[in-house]
This record gives sequence, C-alpha cells and structure tokens, in this order.
Amino acid sequence: MNRIRVAAAAIAVTGTLALTAGSPANAAAHCHHTRPMIVLVHGARAGASRWNAVTTRLQHQGYTVKVAPDTLRGVATDTANLKTYLATI
Repeated sequence: MNRIRVAAAAIAVTGTLALTAGSPANAAAHCHHTRPMIVLVHGARAGASRWNAVTTRLQHQGYTVKVAPDTLRGVATDTANLKTYLATI
C-alpha cells in the first residue's frame, strides 16, 4: 500500500515538472523536435535495473531517460528523496 502512495507521489511530482517544462515560458528554450525527459521510478522489491530494457528502448526512440533511486525507507522519506532527485535534473 505504501509503495502505491510513493508511486502516486512520484507520478504527481514528475507530472508537475513535465507541465512546468512544457510551459510557454520555457517553450523558446526547446526545439519543436525535443522529446520530454522521462523519469522512471521503481517500486518495492524491484531495483532500478528492472528498467534497463525500457530505458534502452526509450533512448533508442530519442528520449532522455533517468531512473530515480529509491531508498525504500517509507513514504515520507522516499517522496522527499524523489523530490530532491528531481530538482537536480
């Protein structure tokens, strides 16, 4: 249940960043051919390496892909860590 909340928080934070990146204020900085960055977040009992095949496929399609580290310490800590990670990219 906690993993679902973390995943939902990750999607919400990622979605917010995607909306910000796509805002008119940032439009001039992006070529119309630029694809959005995709941030993948793994769930409980699954390490980031589970995304290897997906990451490779997306990169071949021209996407920039990041895989966020997840410390699996609990909803509050994991959400804070994800927010900090997203702020660095």
